[in-house]
Amino acid sequence: MLPRMALAAALLVGSVVGALAQNGVPVANFQYWDVHAITTAQGKVCFVASRPTDARTDPPGRTRSEVLFMVTIGSNETYAQMGYPLAPDSEVLVTVDGGGSFTMFVEGEGAWLPSRVEDDLLVAAMRGGSQMVVRGRSARGTNTTDTYSLRGITAALERAARECA
Repeated sequence: MLPRMALAAALLVGSVVGALAQNGVPVANFQYWDVHAITTAQGKVCFVASRPTDARTDPPGRTRSEVLFMVTIGSNETYAQMGYPLAPDSEVLVTVDGGGSFTMFVEGEGAWLPSRVEDDLLVAAMRGGSQMVVRGRSARGTNTTDTYSLRGITAALERAARECA
């Protein structure tokens, strides 16, 4: 699991916005999904990212840092940045309409799926769905529900794959 986490952490030092401002090149936008490329010492890395169309906290009104969901091209690694330190004993639940549910493990402010097989299944579900809901719990007990539109995800993934071919 560490190599998977190391790649996402390298891309998300501080936040995706900070990494992109320093090293990233925005490539394209497809409705709710942006395509990005970053050149690292290991080569070019492409990913797609989106921000939630609706973000709710319980209790209401809790502030969070950047919230997003991303998929790294090639590995299909999925990553949820929740915008707060997650409760260490918690999990993040991802539900895609018509595509099932997936349980991510947590580390700091982020969450990952435990295997490449599950990443592939989630990405396939995202391609076939129209909406995805990501639920988590902060270290302070705040529950969050983030809703993402999946409009544009297939085109974004295809464009990102061409960018890093």
